[in-house]
Amino acid sequence: MLQKEVADRLLAPSGTKEYGVITVLIGYYLRVRSLMQLKPGSFFPRPKVSSTFVELNFRQEPTPRIEDEDLFRWVVRSSFAQRRKQIKNALTADARFPIGVIAKALEMNQTDPQCRGETLTIEEFVNLSNILSDLPKQGVGG
Repeated sequence: MLQKEVADRLLAPSGTKEYGVITVLIGYYLRVRSLMQLKPGSFFPRPKVSSTFVELNFRQEPTPRIEDEDLFRWVVRSSFAQRRKQIKNALTADARFPIGVIAKALEMNQTDPQCRGETLTIEEFVNLSNILSDLPKQGVGG
């Protein structure tokens, strides 16, 4: 059982205000399903928030497979660190990768460099992090 607002974040589709880091990181490893909503009046003493009963099931083999877990988490966190930034700017903010490498990775992932991180699906985040992991091995980057 979770506070309704937390459950809403876990269940949020991409492109919504609730969609964020926790949605992507949890959603990659777990299937989240809402089972029932509980109003404050369902409890004593009565809380000030509504609750949601959720079911969490680990995915047997999440796909696509993440090549570098740390890089995946960095891509996701960086993409949401400043929600109003375009993804190309969000991913270059800490200078981990040169702008050219980010631009190439976004192109290979078929991601508009001017989109916001909140518009990418979990699969697109995984693919982007895998591309960023592979580019230096291919001699692309700085």
